[in-house]
Amino acid sequence: MTLRSHVAKKGLEEDGPDGTQVIEVNDSDPTPDNKDPHYLVNDLKKDLQNLFGPGEKLDFILQSPYVRGEHDDFVAFYVDEGSNNFPIQFVDFRRYNSELFIRDTVIDGFFWLLNEQFRSTDLTFGKSYWYSRYMVHSDANSNQLKKVMSGVHDDMEKLFLPIFIHGNHWILGVIHFTVRLVEIYDSLDGNNEDVASVIVNRMSDLYGKRKFWTFQINYRNSTIQRQNDNHNCAFFTCWYAYQLATNNPITPWDGDWDGKVKTIRRNVMNSLVTRFIAM
Repeated sequence: MTLRSHVAKKGLEEDGPDGTQVIEVNDSDPTPDNKDPHYLVNDLKKDLQNLFGPGEKLDFILQSPYVRGEHDDFVAFYVDEGSNNFPIQFVDFRRYNSELFIRDTVIDGFFWLLNEQFRSTDLTFGKSYWYSRYMVHSDANSNQLKKVMSGVHDDMEKLFLPIFIHGNHWILGVIHFTVRLVEIYDSLDGNNEDVASVIVNRMSDLYGKRKFWTFQINYRNSTIQRQNDNHNCAFFTCWYAYQLATNNPITPWDGDWDGKVKTIRRNVMNSLVTRFIAM
């Protein structure tokens, strides 16, 4: 049984409450017996090929029966399709729908897309596990860190690094190699001096000149837009990275906060679905 059999697109019916188009789906067929996580990937790919707009593709997935929980462990698609890297599972879309905490799969997929877009520049984008696995622990091995960061060189301008802290929060680290500065951007405006210190020590281990490395944590910096909820830190981390990389402002917004956050959330997920930054 294929996804096309489970999710029959009967046409665009009407606009939803947020202005998005509602796609009627048919979920009357039984759940497939095949538990191979690749099973739905090729099938979904075929269905999405018939849809043109990024919003249409995203809505098709969000309104499918596969985001209701029974297929959480199934891979919807790979962001890096050529190498089957950065899998996005249906649980990621379910969590998005329910406004739950967003996992590292979304962050890493989006940062990989940023890396692809800025490949010809002096900017580079890291992976979420670099900090949690190779930096923060007191017994972290600098040689292992150097190996995983082999594509990062101190003659680059900046490294944008997603950082997972306290087991429930995403923040952004920006490492400026030219001036040996580590900056932290936290959508909850936390005091992350400890995180910045860890990164400064690791960068000086890798690239030397320890006494010249400094940090700026932007704590209580009122010129930075912050979140006012408890679940959108991942999307703010992605937004900070994109805005800073493109020299666009991250200053406080005027007007509809909820609407702006909803747009950022959709843009990040649309980027993953289309494999192209759509911010």
